[in-house]
Formats: sequence, structure tokens, C-alpha cells
Amino acid sequence: MVSLLRPENALSNYGFVNFGWFLVAVYGDEQWIKGSDLIPFGSGVADAFLFDCLASKELIDEEGKVTNAFAQLKIGEFLLSGQVRLRPVEQACRELSGYIKGERTRFEVPLDPTRGTEFQQKVWRALRQIPYGQVQSYEEVANRVLYYSELDQGADDESAATEWEQSVAAAIASGTREPEDQSDAADAANDNVSAAHLYARAVGAACGANPFLLFVPCHRVLSKDGKLTGFSSGIENKGHLLDFEIMGAQPDCNIHRDQ
Repeated sequence: MVSLLRPENALSNYGFVNFGWFLVAVYGDEQWIKGSDLIPFGSGVADAFLFDCLASKELIDEEGKVTNAFAQLKIGEFLLSGQVRLRPVEQACRELSGYIKGERTRFEVPLDPTRGTEFQQKVWRALRQIPYGQVQSYEEVANRVLYYSELDQGADDESAATEWEQSVAAAIASGTREPEDQSDAADAANDNVSAAHLYARAVGAACGANPFLLFVPCHRVLSKDGKLTGFSSGIENKGHLLDFEIMGAQPDCNIHRDQ
């Protein structure tokens, strides 16, 4: 567990919350939550610091896979790693515990404001406005981002639209949207593809770059036809989260207990 002794990790740590279908890992320091992820039980972990934090709480088995066999965490229970008690990490875990137990539908823990590009941050801000138990399409999120651009700029529709288009162009140029082929953007313009469709695809890329899973609920965004599409932690887990919020489905407290 050498990584736990490194100076750069001295003032940061992880918290782990059992969601039954997966383990929620929350990473932060003394100021912010810097990221969160959903880790399937039985999966491996590449990051050395995350691995050592998991191992320190008996959440790694003899094969190096994530497990709940030793820690015996019940649904909604959490563990904090590290020697330093960091308020944001503990707050995040308590809020997640309340969310999983059906006691909370919104999160208040501070998220690192330096993560992401300006465009991505606008999308993530819009995602946080989608109510618990509801879904929106990528086009609807794009419209909300445009609305925020108008408010932020204090400008008329034309200038707000220009600012939005510049943000999308910057997002595409910086690689936050992965084109279908080298001439995708040009073909879209030549074929008169609607701006809304292009914006929606850029929004989808920003959702894929979301570092704050659950706290920024990108799982509440569906394709225009209502289908489940891209989710960094897997379509199956996206479905689990929507079933949990909309249908009241409860995760199996014994799932993966033996892995």
C-alpha cells in the first residue's frame, strides 16, 4: 500500500458506499469532491491509490477484485479510507447513503469547480436541474444549456446563440465530441443537419466526460426515442439507477457477496 504514503495523497482520500449493484467510490480533499465512480463488484482496479484504499478497507479479494465479502457493508453503508477525516468526502458518503435509503433526492456536497471545460460545466449544471425520478433527452438538455447561456451573458437571443455555437465548436475542436469520421462536421453543415441535433451530440459527449457520477445525474438523460444510450459505467447500471429512481426497484443486498 505504498501509494497511501505518498505526499500527494496525504490530504485526499476515498469513501466507499455500497449500492448493491455496485460500489460507489467518492474521491475528494479538504475542499471539494473531485470525482465519483461506480465500480462493479468482481471487477479489477487499475489506479494504484484507489486499489490501496479499497484494500485498506477489505474491499479487495485475493484475486485483486472488488468485493464486499469481507467488509460486509449493508446497502447504504459506507467506509472512509485514509488517516485524515475530510469533511467533503464524509458529507458525500452520508448524502449518498440517504439517497440509497430513499431519504434524499438532491445532493449538496461541493464539487470541484475546476473540473471540465467551460462547455462541459454548462452541461453538468443543466444535468443537476433534472429532477429525481425524471428523464430528459439530449436535445432538452441542450435547450437548457442555451437558456443558461442567455442568463450568464445577460444578452439577447442572437448573442446567446452565438456564444453557444462557439462553445460547441470549441468542444468539438478540443475532442469532447468524437466525430463519426474525419469529415463529419463538414458533412453535417453541408447536409443542413439541424443545430439541435449537433448540440445534442455535443451534450452527449459532455455527459460521457462527467466525473461526478450520481452527483451530476447524467444517467437521467436518454436518446430522443427514449432508449438507454452511453453511460461511462455501463448501460446496465444506467438502467439500474433509473429503475431505482422511477420504479422504486431495490438492489439485492446479497449481490456479489461471494465474489
